[in-house]
Amino acid sequence: MVERVGDLVLQSRCLTYRAVAYRRLADVGHCRTEAEKTLELATKLGMVEYIAMAKANLAWVAWRQEDHAEAEKLATEALDLWHRMDDPYGFDWMALWPRSRSPCIGKIAALQSGSRAVCWSKNQHPLPETLLNAIRKACDEWQNGAHENATAELISAMGLARELRYL
Repeated sequence: MVERVGDLVLQSRCLTYRAVAYRRLADVGHCRTEAEKTLELATKLGMVEYIAMAKANLAWVAWRQEDHAEAEKLATEALDLWHRMDDPYGFDWMALWPRSRSPCIGKIAALQSGSRAVCWSKNQHPLPETLLNAIRKACDEWQNGAHENATAELISAMGLARELRYL
């Protein structure tokens, strides 16, 4: 329908959130396809927030395919784009979850790396409270120097994120 109407901005938005829906369904192939289309169209339109969202979704695809270097690269690019915006897009978690070669320690470092991290951000699209609490607990353990506990808590949070279809 959107293609017939010819509204490219709306089309970019629809592609973006279809990619997110496929990501939440753990459908790697469809997520990649929609994210690649989004990246192409959003780049053409100069829609920075959607370029970043496409990169965050493609980072997840790379992470699911165990291409951790590509996941890290794309996730970092998404975060950089969002954080350079005057009004940053509130979906850091989309890039933070698949970020880092290390499935545990790197995520804790990413999650607790300042005021823009999921743990403390007030401008983020909210995650479910149960997942936020699990992430906060891991971050608190990390900040308190209890790195082994933090790793265990993050593994638990990652399990919950998978169960809730955020990872």
